[in-house]
Amino acid sequence: MVTGPKCPVCNNTNSSCTGTHLEYRLYQCPHCDLSFCDPLKIDFEYYQDNFDYIMRDTVLADPLEQQERWDIDQALKKLEQHSGSLLDVGCGTGFFVKRAYDMGYEAYGIETDERAVKKGRDLFKLEHLYPVDIEGFVSQVGKGLKFDFVTMFQVLEHLDDLNLSINCVKETLKSGGTLLLSLPYRDRFPDTLYDADLPPHIAAQKDQFTKEQAETEQEGHHG
Repeated sequence: MVTGPKCPVCNNTNSSCTGTHLEYRLYQCPHCDLSFCDPLKIDFEYYQDNFDYIMRDTVLADPLEQQERWDIDQALKKLEQHSGSLLDVGCGTGFFVKRAYDMGYEAYGIETDERAVKKGRDLFKLEHLYPVDIEGFVSQVGKGLKFDFVTMFQVLEHLDDLNLSINCVKETLKSGGTLLLSLPYRDRFPDTLYDADLPPHIAAQKDQFTKEQAETEQEGHHG
C-alpha cells in the first residue's frame, strides 16, 4: 500500500496531494486538517533574497508599526492586564519587543534574519534581541531562562519542525505561563494560491487549534 508523507503534527500517513509548487508537493491531512509541503524544508535564502524582507530590514520602518493588526492588538490588551517577562519568537526588527519593553516587561526577541536583528538593535536600542532560532535560544543564548509570556505572531507556519519548535517554546515558559500565537487564515483567498502562501515561504498551515486539538495531536505525535 502506497502511503503519503507523515503529517508533521499528527503522524497520519493518508494525506491527500493537492498540487505542486516548484520542487514541492502540497498535501492536506484528513485527520487534523493541516496543509503542508513535502519536502518539509524551509529555504532561509528566500528571506535573504525576498524584496519585501529586504525592504523591511534595510529601508522601511517595521511594518507592524504601519498597519493595524488584530493579533498585535489582542496581545497588547492581554499584556496590559499583567506584568513580568516576555519572549517574542520571530520578532522581525523587534517592534513588538519594544512595545512590551515600554509597558514595563523584561522583553526579549529572537529572529533568524540577522539583518532584521541589526536594524532592531539600531532602531529601538534593544539589548535582548538575538539572531537565533528557538532551538538555539533554548540550548544556548537563553538556556535556563523562563518567561511569563511567549508570543509567536504568524511564525508557526514558517517552521519545518512544528513539534520541536513547540516543545522548545514550552521549555521557555514559566509554570502557568501563557503562549500567544497567531496564524494567517489559510482560506482568506479561496480561489487563488499566492506565492506568499506556498513553500519555500510557508511550510505548513492550519486555520486554528482548539486546546483539545492541540493536546490530542501532541499525544498522536508522541504516541
